[in-house]
Amino acid sequence: MEEDETPYNEGITKINPAALKAIASARVETLAQEKQTHQSYQPPCPVQSIVSSTTLKAKASIHITQLARPKDRKELEENPNVWKVSHGAKNAQASQRVSELSAPLPRKVKTKSRSSLVVESTQSGIVYTFSILFFNIKY
Repeated sequence: MEEDETPYNEGITKINPAALKAIASARVETLAQEKQTHQSYQPPCPVQSIVSSTTLKAKASIHITQLARPKDRKELEENPNVWKVSHGAKNAQASQRVSELSAPLPRKVKTKSRSSLVVESTQSGIVYTFSILFFNIKY
């Protein structure tokens, strides 16, 4: 298939005559101009360095080779349930100090106010009672 036969090289076949006579405004001409580089711009320095022959011939030490190897995951091969949570851990209870530390700060706690609103509604002889509590949020 030749380059001229591809559908991507066909181009626009018909141009609207009004588009041929159109004149761009001054604002469009300004926007069409390319951006100028800053007056103090300096192009980046070429990064070329000569690598010495001793560096090219260097070999890693045994210790470096050991550090480069990934960790062996033997525990996953031996015990596939290594991440399973034990029954004892599920039933564990936090100590008093841990519970104290995990409690939210007093300034961000919603406290129930003493005022409440009781609404009673009757429908078909049944009495519905709703108690609505108001919260005071302190920040």
